[in-house]
Amino acid sequence: QPRVREAAEAQPLDSGAAALPPVSPANARIPASPPSSDVPHIPPERAVPRKSCVGLSAARFADAHVRAREPVVLTDMLSPWLDDDLAREMSDLRWWSDPATCGNCLVPVEMGVSLRYGAAGGGANGAERIMRVAELARFMAQSNASSASDADDAPGGGADGNGGARPQDQRDQGSSGGEDDVEGGHARAKDDPPAGLQVAYMSQHRLLHHAPALRERFEVPPYALGRVGSMNVWLGTRGTVTPLHTDEAQNLLSQLAGAKYVRLYSPRARAAMYPFRSAGNEAANEYSEVRCESPDANRHPLFLAEEGFKEVVLLPGETLFIPKGWWHYVRALTTAASMNTWW
Repeated sequence: QPRVREAAEAQPLDSGAAALPPVSPANARIPASPPSSDVPHIPPERAVPRKSCVGLSAARFADAHVRAREPVVLTDMLSPWLDDDLAREMSDLRWWSDPATCGNCLVPVEMGVSLRYGAAGGGANGAERIMRVAELARFMAQSNASSASDADDAPGGGADGNGGARPQDQRDQGSSGGEDDVEGGHARAKDDPPAGLQVAYMSQHRLLHHAPALRERFEVPPYALGRVGSMNVWLGTRGTVTPLHTDEAQNLLSQLAGAKYVRLYSPRARAAMYPFRSAGNEAANEYSEVRCESPDANRHPLFLAEEGFKEVVLLPGETLFIPKGWWHYVRALTTAASMNTWW
């Protein structure tokens, strides 16, 4: 891990820092669904199947998905912990900003977007800064304001049911097929943030280690079979992107608030991913050269020909199982809070 990240782990609290102005109530709520203009279309044959955990034992899950290496969305795995009250709290940035929760915790935050594909980099979002969660929440509030403005400008309104996409509608929607939006007369790739939006992302951080009030709300998921490597929190604005890569661990990605678009490719499609290992990275993880939602047809023709991918818009309360070795790409459609368990 980078030294700056180690420093954040070693100094979890900034209790002596001056108080930040509170997040405006008008922009504090993390949207449950994105503006309709940001909701990709997912054909039914590409949709990751959804399954309830009712009656799904850990043994049955292991047989049907872990051993078979098949992704699935568990619609209610979080239900024992993420009740309606906690869901409301976690979708409010004032809760994240509260020192009693984790507002004073110092965390590494990637600022801006620098999609570095190819041998020179691994697809990080940008330069890293150390800040309190409360400061990150202010960037997220600005993102909420931007999303609300976009929804107001969209034909028929935003994601509140007046022409926007409701969460239940999104369950059958997804990929845009790599098409670009038009912004200010210029094409904007799907994996580029909207103009004027300051992207900020706390990714893959063990926030639960130094936020007891947060840690006590969750338990190890039963489907991890008691073999947990780490549990991480991901907190950021709309427009954050995790480029295509693999993990050498099973992964349960849970959406606490907001919505994310996820695309997955089987390990069998490795050649079409144009894989590489990041310089200095001795782990088994691999990265792809390809910009997933805006690929270069000349440089990556095999990727464009690969049609066997799966995709999903992951909604609050849902958990996506990503089998070890599967390529996956993630884009935040709204301000979002996620937690994942590697095992």
